[in-house]
Amino acid sequence: MLHSSHINERSSYRDPRSPNISSGLRRVVLERDESVGYGFVAAGSNAFVVQFVSPGGPSDGLLFPNDRIVSVNGENVEKESKSSPRRGARPIAGFPPSIPNVLRVFLENGQTRSFKYDAATTVKDVCSSLCDKLQLISRRHFCLGLEYSIGNRSSKLTLLEGNVTLQELASSRASSSTRCVFRFAFVPPDPYALYLEDPRSFEYFYSQCLNDVVCGRFAFDMRYEACIRMAALHMQQISMDSHLTKEGRVSLSRMEKELGLGTFLPTILLENVKRSEIRKHIRFYLKKDRMAGHQSACTPRVCSQSIGTEEPSQSSMTSASVDGPILIRLKYIQILSHLPSFGCRSFSVTFRDSQVDMMMQVDPRSGIVVRNCGKTVNGGAHPSISIAFHIISSICVQGLHFLVENNELSELVIHIQGYFELQVGRPLPCDYSKESGEENSDHRMIYYYIY
Repeated sequence: MLHSSHINERSSYRDPRSPNISSGLRRVVLERDESVGYGFVAAGSNAFVVQFVSPGGPSDGLLFPNDRIVSVNGENVEKESKSSPRRGARPIAGFPPSIPNVLRVFLENGQTRSFKYDAATTVKDVCSSLCDKLQLISRRHFCLGLEYSIGNRSSKLTLLEGNVTLQELASSRASSSTRCVFRFAFVPPDPYALYLEDPRSFEYFYSQCLNDVVCGRFAFDMRYEACIRMAALHMQQISMDSHLTKEGRVSLSRMEKELGLGTFLPTILLENVKRSEIRKHIRFYLKKDRMAGHQSACTPRVCSQSIGTEEPSQSSMTSASVDGPILIRLKYIQILSHLPSFGCRSFSVTFRDSQVDMMMQVDPRSGIVVRNCGKTVNGGAHPSISIAFHIISSICVQGLHFLVENNELSELVIHIQGYFELQVGRPLPCDYSKESGEENSDHRMIYYYIY
């Protein structure tokens, strides 16, 4: 909540009716809570800066946004590297040790939630509980996923079916090298409509977009210019939310000193481009947005467009009706939505009758797209079949059989059903055969996924 003082004409997130907090160094003692941890999120490069404090948590009233933490348990952390386990009350990187009959779920805002489970607890139960605790209305967008670490900089994300029990997850061989994450899995056709319907879900979606960009999830699709442009928008958003702008100016030096460029840009870019070039290009966009104003930085027409389209959506929006920070968030998502892999998932399939290898893509813009990845005739485009989600239930294809990798079939079904329900408004019955028809085969067969 933002508090305004009519006496000194200043605004602050701190309640002026609460006891005054010294502007100098202070010492606080925090006790860890089993459900919310220490109740704050902090980040930074050369300083440890508090970004968020959970209301009612152990840190509420003791820590405040923009507080700089200089020591933890008597150890100075001002000059610690980002990967140092002393940079916080718990390690930043890696997978924490598992606790028997307790599932730890990682959220996109940096927090975690722990759930005790029994033999009957399912993934769907955890999703419903998280939506209740986070007060999320648009539940159809969310899903639990498993994140596999495949190196120091990359990871693989797999969505989970709702009827899977937590005991099955804990007993799997890969449970020690994975972590459970709460994902905004199915992107909306119109982010502004999502904001109007459910601001909390929109904010979670935006936080996930930020994290995916910084961790390099879109590294193969994103160009350098787009990375810099989005970093400039991210800096503007933080400055406006924290009231750090002076006459519309965003201090790049302050952002870099307190948060580090790694908060805004993927590591692969920082390692391959000179910092001086990065600073020069970010300043160019910051100055451009300041000169043109936020209406130019994120025009109503662009932000009200549906994802991946060039035509405005039915949602009407003017710069006067939406705050500047929301406009910046919408622009950030809109730039990201033009990436081919945004919200999409591709699967290698084999057409059973001809044994031709093909690529099946579940795309929120085009529906189900099946492409022949073989050689083309005379350099033409690859032949493809595109089926929009809204016509899936009204067509019937007899004898259309695809073989899918055993470990990818359930996720293919999850994506098809998730986007169908999101765009059509009702569940899609979807069956698949667990019998491959071949001995020692790693394939299972979708035999009637279209009704």
